[in-house]
Amino acid sequence: QQWLPLNDFIAYSKELDNNQLYSYFLATLDLLSEVCFDRNYRAMRVLEKIYTLEDCFSIVKDIRFPHALRSKMLRLILHLHLDREPFEEITVPLLTRVWSSSEEEMGTVEVVGEEVEIEEEGISSMYMTDEARGLINKEFKPLRLFVIEYLSH
Repeated sequence: QQWLPLNDFIAYSKELDNNQLYSYFLATLDLLSEVCFDRNYRAMRVLEKIYTLEDCFSIVKDIRFPHALRSKMLRLILHLHLDREPFEEITVPLLTRVWSSSEEEMGTVEVVGEEVEIEEEGISSMYMTDEARGLINKEFKPLRLFVIEYLSH
């Protein structure tokens, strides 16, 4: 048994068995990615010694390799080297809003002179405290009124 450079292995597989061995290698990379998926640290500790980040990344960067191999290696990098501890806490902003488009869900719209008044219950803000929801409703009320006025004309 002897080790071949990856480019030579691909050429050897093409001559020997019409790329069946190379296809098996790609399927093995898929399997290893799936084994590492969902932070299987026992498998990760073993595989990170064989598939180092530097080796995997050098394959991904090298344009001489086929796209299929580079994409499998990139997936392996993601599952083996990136999706793991230490986790960083991400603060999600409380500006996510659901603004329904139907008039019944939006509340009643009354046009009084040039002003447009609308009930507040038509807009739901998800994942927000009541205090934050009140501040955001006040902040976006002029925009909301403009959009309602614009759409009514």
